[in-house]
Amino acid sequence: MKSQLILAFHLCVLLGYGSTILSAQTPDDQVADWRTDLRQASGVEKLKLYHQLIEANLEQNDAMALRDAQLAQELAEYILIADNGLVKTEDLSLKPKTYLLMGQALESRNRIDEAIQAYTDAITSATEIRDMEQLTDAEERLVLVSNKKGEKKNPLGRAVGGLFSKTAGGLQDLGFETALRMATYNEKKSNYPAAIKHYNKAIARLINKGEAAEAEKLRLRVVQLESPIAASPSTPSPPLPPMEGIEILEEVDDSIDMALIDRQVSNFMEEFYVDNQSTTEEENETVNEMAVRAVVLDKAERNVVEIANSARKAEESRDYAASLDYYKQFLALEQQLTVEQRRQDSSLAQIQLLKSTNILQSEINQQELQQQRQAKRSMAGGLGLAAALATSLLILYRNKTADHKKLGAAFNDLEETQKELNGAQRRVKQLLKQHVSGAVADELLTEQGIQGVSRKFVCIMFLDIRDFTPFAEKHKPEEIIDYQNKVFGSMIDVINEHGGIVNQILGDGFMATFGAPVSSGNDCANAYQAARKIIKNVAERSKSGEIPLTRVGVGLHAGNVVAGNVGTNERKQYSITGSAVIIASRLEQLNKEFGSSLVLSKDVYDIVPTELRKPMKFEPVDIKGRTEPIEVAYI
Repeated sequence: MKSQLILAFHLCVLLGYGSTILSAQTPDDQVADWRTDLRQASGVEKLKLYHQLIEANLEQNDAMALRDAQLAQELAEYILIADNGLVKTEDLSLKPKTYLLMGQALESRNRIDEAIQAYTDAITSATEIRDMEQLTDAEERLVLVSNKKGEKKNPLGRAVGGLFSKTAGGLQDLGFETALRMATYNEKKSNYPAAIKHYNKAIARLINKGEAAEAEKLRLRVVQLESPIAASPSTPSPPLPPMEGIEILEEVDDSIDMALIDRQVSNFMEEFYVDNQSTTEEENETVNEMAVRAVVLDKAERNVVEIANSARKAEESRDYAASLDYYKQFLALEQQLTVEQRRQDSSLAQIQLLKSTNILQSEINQQELQQQRQAKRSMAGGLGLAAALATSLLILYRNKTADHKKLGAAFNDLEETQKELNGAQRRVKQLLKQHVSGAVADELLTEQGIQGVSRKFVCIMFLDIRDFTPFAEKHKPEEIIDYQNKVFGSMIDVINEHGGIVNQILGDGFMATFGAPVSSGNDCANAYQAARKIIKNVAERSKSGEIPLTRVGVGLHAGNVVAGNVGTNERKQYSITGSAVIIASRLEQLNKEFGSSLVLSKDVYDIVPTELRKPMKFEPVDIKGRTEPIEVAYI
């Protein structure tokens, strides 16, 4: 019995150990899972998966890490843009992280110059979103990689040069924004004397900045508020809801002049209690808090001026490290001012609420006294009237509250939907231009789009890459795709530069059209120049080793074609049809027979301006499918 128990114990241990081994996941398994998830993910989630893959491969497979970093950077620059309403604010920090990972991947491949540029982009991106942690990280990496290269100049120069002057302007305008916010706030509360006072402060700041036109607009507003119509009493606004989480300043800088605080207290008392009514202890405490914060804000704004002057001197002396330090101080001060301003706004709402509450309480006391007098005359009637009035007010208040909530929810839903629609429209347009040429995409996205079919005179180009099949048999799929992207990318750019569109990419070649759906008026000349430039670029890139040795054959022919949408209601394609298309294809094939790079018909050559074309010898050639020969020349 004892031996059986021991045997069972060892068996359980072995089973547990074996299951642990089977269930353990190696790093390679984790990377494989991320690759699987990547195929199904999109947007921000896809970018996060790229980050995980890059970090996992930085030491083990630097080539794969660089490839993923390039894809991640392309995705980040496409989706992480300021006007993309579908991206959350916190997700914007993924953009500088993408540049940081790109820099590390390039650095691991010893591509130092490109790594320096990536870290510079990370500094710029982190600056735009006020991300101090990534800004510091990018700064440190930029210095390290520059030291590795052996640069004698300050590596922060091109990264942070002019940084403070580009970003600190908003903080220097905080005094103007504060005055304007206070003015509009008091205007909404019908406190016109206080509104006029703050408008005048804002006008003074605009004049100091030399913005006379904007100051004149605010002066007109002050004139409107000083008019008898604005000064007349209006229906009082309902009391504001109570503010929560108001923090009291526990410490005040010793350098703050208490006389300034006393003057601020007097200003606030005059602003909110112009009728000299008595104030409660709680109201006095709130006014004191507001006064302290007002002095703190004024002192912080003066510090901004000092930081700005120091930063400019640092930039003028090209001490970019010091300039970056001033920028960090600026960010910290900006956060402090934002917090203090929010507290000040909360205090304003609180004091307004306290004032409204006191007035309301006074009115309630008067109503209660009147009700007591009426109760002595007619107890039953008075109680009934009071109950009916209270019930009506309660029902009205609840209905109004419910309506406001529904209206607010509807407005938020509408705004969110509009953002989604705008983002979807941008994505559709960008996706469409990836599958059809830009001119066709623009025509399709107009109000009418491409309607029906039309007859047009166009110039057709067919291009073929020679010996593509042997190349494809000797290389991996990813190498073939990389080769096609490099070769076709520059060719398509040339076509677009000369007003043409690429109708179809045929694997080892493509068909392009000049003159449809829109014509530039010199389509044959554009097609001829584009063909010569493509042939020249391919020869130069092959000679320099930028691409493998590559030869191409181009055929050009001009004539009338039928152009328009072909297909069903569910699937249509912009198509070019006619004998001119067939002839252009046949001319391209003649390059193999002639051993040439370009074959063009006399129909094209005669339309090309004399100053652009070179002397050529034309001869008749029989074309398959035609009874009459075509006059062609070749290069």
